[in-house]
Amino acid sequence: MRKFICLQWFAARGRRPYSRLIAGVAAIAMLTTTAAPVWAGGVFAPNNLVVSRSVYAGSASTITVGETLPPGCAAITTPLLSSGTISSGSANLTLTAAFGGYPGGVPAGTAIEVIGAGTSKTPDLTTTVSSGSGTAYVLAKKAGTAVANAEVLVGLTLPVLGGGTTSVIIPTGPSGCNVNGVFGGTGALFDGTYPQVFNNDGAADGSFAVSAPIFLDQLSTGGTLLNSLAIDPAMIDTSFSSKSELAVNKSVDGQSLTFMGYVGGPGFTTGANQLDVSNGNTPGLIDPTNPDVTQYYRAVAEVDASGNLTVTEGNAYSGDNGRAAIKGGNSLYYMTGNDNNGNLSKGQLSTTQVGVDLVNSTGAELLVPGNAPGDVPLLPPFIDMLGMLEFGTDKPGKDTNFRGLTIFDNTLYITKGSGSNGVNTVYQVGTPGTLPSAATTAGGNLGLPINILPGFPNTNASTTTDFPFGIFFANANTLYVADEGNGNIGTFDSTNAYDDALTQNGNPGGLEKWVFNGTSWNLAYTLTNGLGLGQPYTVASYPTGVNSATGNTNFPAGLPWAPAPDGLRNITGRVNTDGTVNIWAITSTISGNGDQGADPNQLVFVTDQLADTSNTPPPTAQFAVLETGGFGEVLRGVAFAPGAIASAPSSGQDCNGVYNGTFQGNLKVSAGQNCVFVGGAITGNVQLDGGNLSLTNTSVNGNVQLQSGGSFSIGPSVTIDGNLQAHNLPAGGAGNQVCDSHITGNLQYQNSGTPVEIGSGSPTCTGNTIGGNVQFHNNNAQGLISNNTINGNLQCQNDTPPASGIAGSNTVGGQKQGECDDL
Repeated sequence: MRKFICLQWFAARGRRPYSRLIAGVAAIAMLTTTAAPVWAGGVFAPNNLVVSRSVYAGSASTITVGETLPPGCAAITTPLLSSGTISSGSANLTLTAAFGGYPGGVPAGTAIEVIGAGTSKTPDLTTTVSSGSGTAYVLAKKAGTAVANAEVLVGLTLPVLGGGTTSVIIPTGPSGCNVNGVFGGTGALFDGTYPQVFNNDGAADGSFAVSAPIFLDQLSTGGTLLNSLAIDPAMIDTSFSSKSELAVNKSVDGQSLTFMGYVGGPGFTTGANQLDVSNGNTPGLIDPTNPDVTQYYRAVAEVDASGNLTVTEGNAYSGDNGRAAIKGGNSLYYMTGNDNNGNLSKGQLSTTQVGVDLVNSTGAELLVPGNAPGDVPLLPPFIDMLGMLEFGTDKPGKDTNFRGLTIFDNTLYITKGSGSNGVNTVYQVGTPGTLPSAATTAGGNLGLPINILPGFPNTNASTTTDFPFGIFFANANTLYVADEGNGNIGTFDSTNAYDDALTQNGNPGGLEKWVFNGTSWNLAYTLTNGLGLGQPYTVASYPTGVNSATGNTNFPAGLPWAPAPDGLRNITGRVNTDGTVNIWAITSTISGNGDQGADPNQLVFVTDQLADTSNTPPPTAQFAVLETGGFGEVLRGVAFAPGAIASAPSSGQDCNGVYNGTFQGNLKVSAGQNCVFVGGAITGNVQLDGGNLSLTNTSVNGNVQLQSGGSFSIGPSVTIDGNLQAHNLPAGGAGNQVCDSHITGNLQYQNSGTPVEIGSGSPTCTGNTIGGNVQFHNNNAQGLISNNTINGNLQCQNDTPPASGIAGSNTVGGQKQGECDDL
């Protein structure tokens, strides 16, 4: 297990310029120096969001048409029949062949597959060697079989626990080795050009993937990009099209983020454009039946508020991917994922050592953060799996195909939402109120209970109707669950390929709200309004029309390239003091892409009423799109940024940090200070005179005065018992906003050159309630005033440009005057 420590600086993403200060982090220009500006507590501010993003870094030369897939798979398929004939007699079949890989002869009992010349990849004969040596072998008799001039694949012989051996074939074709010229294989069908490169998935290689670099984007809660942390691709990478990967989770103590990725084992490169890393083995758990021979650790990366990165390697999830990791209050990592890309049968998974090791190294896992450099990550049987599940006759290890996870009230919760085995539902791991400790003996945590939450789906039928992913507890009795959707396209009808997203067996993807009644959990409703299920959207430079490589019965010419939302994957949330809940989510997609995981997807936002337990979604709960991935980009996870949150400033002149408590007295924010309240109260007045002010879920007993300089963000869920006054803010400052706030007195914005948004039509900045007047006078920057309730007058005059907003959207008890007379 190795630990890396590196300070990574933030750099702006060139395709989207920074526009303004929001939530306490200063806007950063395009960086050209070696050092980046940071806020007072580091490069992350804990009231902002972090979205994990990957960018395809390949080109046409990344893969060559005809190239062997998975890479290196030819070594596993040998020895092949170099020449020979199978003849049938009255009692036996005889194979005459020379196998260079078996100089001592093929052992009796070894499995073989025989494929006749000029036939498809489907074996004409699957049998075993009865006896023989050298170049002549007697095969187990299969009636009616006579195959001449055949190609032969010889299976692997594995020891059986307790004695004896068993044979297993490495499959041919897309589920195994696709070698140009072997068994009718063609190798890669497409070169590395995005997005056509992912047409190789399934058609040429069931394990096809390309590694790519990772970025952590810091955004305001309204979706404004603030800066971006580029993770060193030589330290850890992701698999670009693996849609279940790269969740980001904030640690229980709030000081760091964690995510999972890949680190090359000995002889394997950590970096972009490596093929099939997500289905290769881990170095410490080699499955010889896995056609993908790469070796990559499934590693946990941890990033603190200053951008320091540590990477801890692990050997779990061999043959598949680690999906998510979270750091508990006990400083241990908890992970979810899946393993096993080999060809072991159900019986062999429980009777061979490699099979047992695979079954005990998947699902929910525990990993101890970093050891000394050069330490070897834990090997079987000491890989620390948390509990086991096996329903009926399911394939061992596949009922624990877990994806999302969270920790709430010191308890670990996980989800399963893919695969045909087991139950797609929400689970609780271990003893409620107690996080599992690291095992002190081999398999010490395998006996931990994994229980389905009462009321959630509990049968195998859920694998075709329910696809839970990320989860967020608003409180002990309210749980939001992201449903990804079933991923089908073009199967429901022959007129609109996207109709699948709207049907899904009556259970479309979206955001589910579950409410606990003291005995069981009950689904209140699923939020989908505004999500745009099945509505395709455009991405600049992305192909249009249909992808001829992905046609089906209903759409034989091909399925459409354009992606459309199908549901949600990872989520995070915030409970506000006004009784609302904000949820940010990453969308899933359907499309005609060869791998839908490579679709540019979206970050969306919705607000729900916490107390609403009816069976009907509130009409105000409308999703809004905050970001759409660009060409060659995918969005994966979302979480609040890490960082320290103090109770209150030490003095009225020292508000420079993030706070959640009560400050007694008056506050003054000066140039160079970033004053952020994410909760609590200020008993006096607040004055901004330079610097940056952000208030969320906060009450101010006095006035808020903004003058001469600085930027501000007020809301949501802010109460100001006095007036809000902004005067003489200079031109060139970042844009300001007042959203979802209650102001008892007047709101005045005058003589300023900085734009402001006072309510809007967007769910990210809803309207305000103002007890007095709103006065917008003598400004030289845009003012947008929409959807507010104003008990007094709405007065706008002498502004350049004139104040504007959504016509007729403001409810005014007095008069609408001047430029605002139609607002």
